[in-house]
Amino acid sequence: SFSTLRRKPVFPTEAEIQQWEWLALNFSRAGQLARIGSELRPAYPLTLYQEHIRANGRKACPHGTRRFGERGDGGWVVCMTPSLRAKQCVVYSFGVGADYSFEKAMSRHGCEVHSFDPTPHIVAMFARMKGRIPWVFHPWGLDSFAHNGTFKMYTTGDKPVAARFESLRSVMRLLGHRTVDVVKLDIEGYEVFVWHQLFDPDLGIEQLLFELHPLTRAFTSEQERRAHGMDPSRVFDWTDWLVMLTACFRNGFTCFFSEVGRYNHAGGLQEFSFIRRFADSETAPETAPGTPPAESPVPSPPI
Repeated sequence: SFSTLRRKPVFPTEAEIQQWEWLALNFSRAGQLARIGSELRPAYPLTLYQEHIRANGRKACPHGTRRFGERGDGGWVVCMTPSLRAKQCVVYSFGVGADYSFEKAMSRHGCEVHSFDPTPHIVAMFARMKGRIPWVFHPWGLDSFAHNGTFKMYTTGDKPVAARFESLRSVMRLLGHRTVDVVKLDIEGYEVFVWHQLFDPDLGIEQLLFELHPLTRAFTSEQERRAHGMDPSRVFDWTDWLVMLTACFRNGFTCFFSEVGRYNHAGGLQEFSFIRRFADSETAPETAPGTPPAESPVPSPPI
């Protein structure tokens, strides 16, 4: 592996954290509603961090960005960091589906690429392609702990299937990586259950590319329900995603790109690209949005 040295991330100051918390509070209280069937539900406002992206995107990626893969559901925008420009990079792609243009483009660029997807028909597809792709496919799912479990969702015909799950730390240990340059997540809503491990400074993740979804995965074992302590039938909305995005900022990540997902509906499927600043990186310090004025009123939610 090219990525062998751990680096120390740079975290935001308390003042910056307070500014982001104020921004999040304003949006979470203001809210937006969209009709889903016969119900009105909160709709995630993609414009939430546009000011931040405009102010910090170029500083976060001084050598520019590049889309790897097809436009639409398969391609992702990546920051061209020194490791990417030197073609000495490790990429993990969790959730592949039938569009593997991102993995193909990253491996052609010169990165060491590993893709992961436990969905049976995707596993079968890559089994037929074995030896004919320039990257490594693993039939594993990502979870917060390593175990053999089951899952069901629309990609399995809503039928439970057995699968092997690994945590990010266990994957890195199995593959012999001390750091990973790019981690891409497109795991159909399950990102809410694995989020915390992505911020572990010991893992040295530099770039996070992810799509946020309404929750579509369902647990099928009591072990999984106890492990996560969350109701698998719950539908996550943009207020949950707001917490996740704010956690990115709190853990030293800067958003440099975002767009509406190909199959966006009522605030679902938003794609984001984040980069983490390290003590030895070229990334410039962030400029947070303006400090809230004293006695600034918080908008009331719409009725």
